[in-house]
Amino acid sequence: MFETSQKLLLKLPPEIAHEVAISGLRLLGRLPGRARPYTVTKRHLFGCEFANPIGLADGLDKDAKAVAGLARLGFGFVEVGTVTPRPQPGNPRPRLFRLPEHQALINRMGFNNQGVATMVRRLDGLRSRGQLAGTVIGVNLGKNKDTPLDAAAGDYTTCMQRLHSLADYFTLNLSSPNTPGLRQLQHGSELSELLDQVKDMQQRLAQGGMVTPLLLKVAPDLDDEDIERIAEQVVRHELEGLIATNTTLDRGAVAARCRRRRVSGVSGARAGLNARDASRGLHADGGGRGGVRRSHFIPPRRADDAVGGRIAAPPLRRAGGHASPGLPAFNAAAREYPRNAAAGRDVLDRPAPEGGEPDAGVATGGRDGRTVQGGASPTGY
Repeated sequence: MFETSQKLLLKLPPEIAHEVAISGLRLLGRLPGRARPYTVTKRHLFGCEFANPIGLADGLDKDAKAVAGLARLGFGFVEVGTVTPRPQPGNPRPRLFRLPEHQALINRMGFNNQGVATMVRRLDGLRSRGQLAGTVIGVNLGKNKDTPLDAAAGDYTTCMQRLHSLADYFTLNLSSPNTPGLRQLQHGSELSELLDQVKDMQQRLAQGGMVTPLLLKVAPDLDDEDIERIAEQVVRHELEGLIATNTTLDRGAVAARCRRRRVSGVSGARAGLNARDASRGLHADGGGRGGVRRSHFIPPRRADDAVGGRIAAPPLRRAGGHASPGLPAFNAAAREYPRNAAAGRDVLDRPAPEGGEPDAGVATGGRDGRTVQGGASPTGY
């Protein structure tokens, strides 16, 4: 069933395939009964309990349309967004392109979404109906394209205010290459001032109780000095975690297919190598802070490696956008996780297969409740 649906979706233009997949998942979510995650190798991170180490990253369900349907697939967490305070259309179409020979995507989506008010309505309905039974819900936050950088923190805190009672954690997306100037917020005083404001809002919303965890999503195109400075800020502001990484601007092996030099994010197996290096650096400079693995576009034979860390975001991030190993492979991987973990299996330190590239998209495992997600996100909105 899954393979047949995938073949049909891959015959459609990528963004149309995405929309069709979301419609199908919405229908799945309307089935009677509660959506329960596949329960194996539970993980406790930043106050959240994850039923299994496989989750869905942001970008697939940008407007929380299909959360119940996605939860029915068994994921330990579903991250929705990126959401901005006001609706915005994103960049003009076409803005998503498949590169199957490179197992990659190029996108320049631009945070297209229906705005925070619509997401609040959908998540509130989902919570009030009690449709979820253990699936962790994260919300990825961004700024509107026309919001000046010096006012960007207000966009993030506005979304936090509206969603804090509905989200299990927040992700601060400062690393999409498709919103002009956004990546400047990852550096220096801009980052420090933004983190000051969002942490202050986090404490105010908690009113002395449990905070909604804040994770920072960073770019893979960072040098060692950038990584060190970001890690210092994360430690100083006591963020609950990091996500490494968004899509890359490095065209590398796909350059021959990129006829136009528009700014856009590249994801896939090659992009994961940049993410791996960033993850290692952040883990080291962050004082050994945690490990949530993120993986994408890996073949079924390596699906078991995708769940070797605290959490993993599997290739089904952008349904219809590219081939993926399918859910059966990940369910099997989750069942095999205890054996593989005991054996110390880690794809990061494994040599490349003969005649091939090293596998991409995973990062080192964690040591405490902090988080570093590894692997380039397949879309990078």
